[in-house]
Amino acid sequence: MDALERFVSIEQMIRELRPEAPVYCLDAAELRRNVRLFVDHFPGTTLYAVKCNPHPAVLDVIHAAGIDHFDVASIGEIEKVGQQLPRARLFFMHPVKTLSSIRSAYRDHAVRDFVVDHPDELRKIALALGPGAEPAGVRVFVRIRTEPHAGTSFVLSKKFGAGEDDALQLLKDVAALGFAAAIAFHVGSQCTTTAPYAEALADTLRLAGRSGVDIRAVDVGGGFPAYYRGVAAPPLQEYFEVIGRGLEPLRREFPQLEVFGEPGRAIVASAIAVVTQVHLRKGDQLYLNDGFYGSLCEAQQSGGSIPLNGRTFTASGPREGAQRLYSLSARIPRRPRGDRPRSTAEAGTGSYPAGRIGEPGRQRRGAERPGSSGGRLAKAWLRPPGRSTAT
Repeated sequence: MDALERFVSIEQMIRELRPEAPVYCLDAAELRRNVRLFVDHFPGTTLYAVKCNPHPAVLDVIHAAGIDHFDVASIGEIEKVGQQLPRARLFFMHPVKTLSSIRSAYRDHAVRDFVVDHPDELRKIALALGPGAEPAGVRVFVRIRTEPHAGTSFVLSKKFGAGEDDALQLLKDVAALGFAAAIAFHVGSQCTTTAPYAEALADTLRLAGRSGVDIRAVDVGGGFPAYYRGVAAPPLQEYFEVIGRGLEPLRREFPQLEVFGEPGRAIVASAIAVVTQVHLRKGDQLYLNDGFYGSLCEAQQSGGSIPLNGRTFTASGPREGAQRLYSLSARIPRRPRGDRPRSTAEAGTGSYPAGRIGEPGRQRRGAERPGSSGGRLAKAWLRPPGRSTAT
């Protein structure tokens, strides 16, 4: 990996690089603070959700700050983390996996933790491991369905999770195959209330009691929020306290219980800023060099608004038609005639899955999008995140 360029501020980076492509800036100190908050206070072991931002520099800082367990969702992520951090422990926590990826994860990368929410997925794991495997050394999490909640921005229960009766049978089947049985759930991404965690842990306790199976671990998933502008959510410490209280009866019932959590955006969002350029302004309409098909993909999913400081504009990216417009608030100064186009910086827009970021053919001077194969990430020692800038 190329050495990252260092700047004392976003403004300095813009002056020196004068970038015409989007640039990601990393605040390593902020990233370390976020990691330590989970490592020191979450009532269990923290698995970083690699899909949120798999950039090598991000992984290095997260690992050095104290996280050595990683939630991986594909064989590509397994290979990436395994090569960079060979001593890391990997958890294959996507409920749908190919037979070959399961086999490679187990045989080539020493993965021993998997998740299922359907009998066919469990059969795939048994088949992939083969007759020579040691089932007692493999832990299989049964992912249960959680109820949709108004405080969750991205509901996942329509896609993943077994109902209670199906999960009950899956737990019994896991134990019958000789695997260590565990339970997992995910309340949904960007959860701005603690209630779904309390409800899901109550469901977990009831299911564990009904199963008659020795439950070896519980994974409370992700969903921990990032504190974007306008987001009203309790402090993370309150989430940890609610989870801790919900775990108490489970720990009494299962003394050997291990607990895991899978934060992603709560760790990286406030430590990443993307600097975009205004290519053209038509009154209150802005045309940017990034948009829905790049770094700003969540703007549409979260209501079409990107809250920055300043005036509200309608904006769109380079590959977006009229239906891809969104609200953007920014400070856009008057530009002297003949000056370069202005740039805006948005804090906390670097946490996107590797497969969603980076498009072939889009050159990014001085920047590497997380998950892309070229360019560099500008590493900047920034002022406290959450502010925006324009030049």
